Amino acid sequence: MHRCAPLCFLAYLTTEDIWDLLVTVTTTQLLEQMRALTAAERTYFVEEVVRQLSSEERKSIERLVRRLQRADVPDSFWEGIEDHEDGRTLPMETALRETPPGRQ
Repeated sequence: MHRCAPLCFLAYLTTEDIWDLLVTVTTTQLLEQMRALTAAERTYFVEEVVRQLSSEERKSIERLVRRLQRADVPDSFWEGIEDHEDGRTLPMETALRETPPGRQ
């Protein structure tokens, strides 16, 4: 029986598998480095990373942070807030008097 060298399994991986492996290793190393930073250094790093995000990406982060800071507030409340922020609301009179589109 043939014994593979420790890394011979790489020959059987797809390109996507290899990229996933590299990203995982890089992410793990990054997290280790983050843990070694002081609180002030971590704050600075996160602020700089967030500044590089698009407004849509920042919105997701802001919503996550908001939920984490107020864990006692039910998700259904935050979903309602986010629906309002994204313009997925309608006037109360319309909601009370008109049949919803899916029920016509």
